Amino acid sequence: MINEILSMIVLVIIAFFIAIIIKYAIDSYMMEQESSKDQTYKIFNTNELQKRQNLKEIQQEQELIQENTIQNEEDCNDNQQKTIFSLNKISTPISNLNQSNQEQPNFDKNSKQEKQIVNKKSEKFLIEDIQIQTTQFRKPFENQIQNENYQLFIQSQEESKLVLNPIMPKLAKNQQDDVRNWILSLYNIHDNYNPDDVFISQILNQNQIEKELGVNNQRFSMKLRENLIGYRKVKQDPNSLFAALSFSFLENALKSPNLNQLENEMSWIKTMNLVIKSRSFLIDEKMFQNHQVYFLQKLLEIYQTEYPITQLELLMNDRQSQFYGLSIIYFRNLISLLLNNQAPSEHQEAEEILYWESDLSDANKIFELLADRLRIQIHEYSINKLKGQVEIKIYGQDDDRQIHLLCSDEHYDIGIGMND
Repeated sequence: MINEILSMIVLVIIAFFIAIIIKYAIDSYMMEQESSKDQTYKIFNTNELQKRQNLKEIQQEQELIQENTIQNEEDCNDNQQKTIFSLNKISTPISNLNQSNQEQPNFDKNSKQEKQIVNKKSEKFLIEDIQIQTTQFRKPFENQIQNENYQLFIQSQEESKLVLNPIMPKLAKNQQDDVRNWILSLYNIHDNYNPDDVFISQILNQNQIEKELGVNNQRFSMKLRENLIGYRKVKQDPNSLFAALSFSFLENALKSPNLNQLENEMSWIKTMNLVIKSRSFLIDEKMFQNHQVYFLQKLLEIYQTEYPITQLELLMNDRQSQFYGLSIIYFRNLISLLLNNQAPSEHQEAEEILYWESDLSDANKIFELLADRLRIQIHEYSINKLKGQVEIKIYGQDDDRQIHLLCSDEHYDIGIGMND
């Protein structure tokens, strides 16, 4: 009996716990369902709010576009009205004129004439008014341009005074005097070297060569004496090579048997497009065009004198003459042209050689070109004072006419050959 009672109690307890567990499970399930519904509702609300917000923005944009369209139409209408009003205002005299032309023929001639006079006056006043308005518009604009140009002119003039004043050439009323002033200013650039020296000296003897060069080596002296009987000293500046070349070439040209031969020798000058530059002041590149006539005329004049070589020396040393400067300009341009015709690597050197202040860093590369172009033989005597040596190089095949150049420390003098 006791056992049965115990069994019943155990069953009741087990049933009680089972009931509690079932109730807990049911409650948990119901809570999960409620939570799921809440989450779904929140998502739905969020999406719905976003849709409403987007719809509101679209409506605002459409309203803004509509407002802009209306405003543009109103502005367009205003402009059209203004344009129509302006056209009507301008065309009023013309319409009046047309109206007067279409009046009935019962008007007498005096009435027609009066109307025509009135209409013409109206047209005149309208045209004058337009001209006045146009002038009033253009005048401030033109004044502004003139003021700006004047300020730029003053500025450049002041800068020129600061930079170019020491040797700035004075411009004259005619081009011939301008060229002379430019060249005289070029002469002044190198006067800081040896201002009292002549460009080309008289002929000096062999002893003076050795004294000038400070040569004590007997072999050195003997080698010079074997080839030269004297020399001409060239002014010590970056133009020494070009001066030596030009004087020697002109000296050979003046030995031509007749004028036709002389003109043939100088024909290359007529074909040159001349350019000269300076780092000291600005030069108009067109300034030296068409001055070959002056140069060749001077050469023809001294050719017909009794002692043309002496006259050439005097003319080359005349510091008030253009002749020396033009001869340098011709040979600088000729060498620049020859270098330009070589490899592209020579183009920079060709441009540099056009500056009056520049010398030629490596003259040997142009001697062969010059000898071939001028049909003349060039003898170069490279003098090494330290070693007491003379290296002689000959360029060109035509030995009927020769140029002798003494080179010492990159300075060139003119040698006088045995046959000169």
